[in-house]
Amino acid sequence: SSPAVYSSNGRYEFNATITDDNLDSVIFEFNNVNYQTNRNGDTYSAIVNTLGAGNYNYKWLATDADGNINNTELGVYVVNKASQEITFGDIVNKKVGDEFDLIATSTSGLPVSFRAISWETLIVSLTGNVVSEDENGVVSNISNFIKNLFKRKDVRLSPVDLTGNRVRAVGAGSITIKAYQAGNENYNLAPDVDKTFVVNKGDAQITLSGLNYVYDGNTKPVNVVTNPSGLNYDVR
Repeated sequence: SSPAVYSSNGRYEFNATITDDNLDSVIFEFNNVNYQTNRNGDTYSAIVNTLGAGNYNYKWLATDADGNINNTELGVYVVNKASQEITFGDIVNKKVGDEFDLIATSTSGLPVSFRAISWETLIVSLTGNVVSEDENGVVSNISNFIKNLFKRKDVRLSPVDLTGNRVRAVGAGSITIKAYQAGNENYNLAPDVDKTFVVNKGDAQITLSGLNYVYDGNTKPVNVVTNPSGLNYDVR
């Protein structure tokens, strides 16, 4: 029946009842392609496979033994886009420095994409200041934040870097990842699936070297290496 719903292995059957004792042949014309028919009494059927979503024209043509052709009016057969869903599992909490892949699938088999959609915290690296957003997504202290934003050279707006499905945890905070699939010519867009997790502070190490000196009353340099590199430190 029309409308139908797209299926990747769709099989569409069309039937017509034709009564004519002098009937010679019946052809089913679908989208300007002729299909042979099967007969069961006065009922004729035709099968069309693998239709994409869209509108198709069809009609039945009957020829009698004298060569007379009779056809039905042009009909429209509609195949609607199919729905799809996303499966996206929970993400366990991480710590700074972790790298991992996001895994999600769609019932359509189409690839799933990801994006970071919310930032409960904005991590301003130089100052450690945090600006929060409320349930409506309105950032508090926004005027001060924007004012300060242009004064800083190092501002991180998310605790993760997301490239494709690869995630690298780069700062502490809470983050929501959205899995989405926009659909195509045969599938509607899928309902988005959001997963929230927390990136905790990572472990840091400091290695000191060059500590052996003969006392002479003067200040001596100390070699300091941090892991990860680039951390601020204070030697006292």
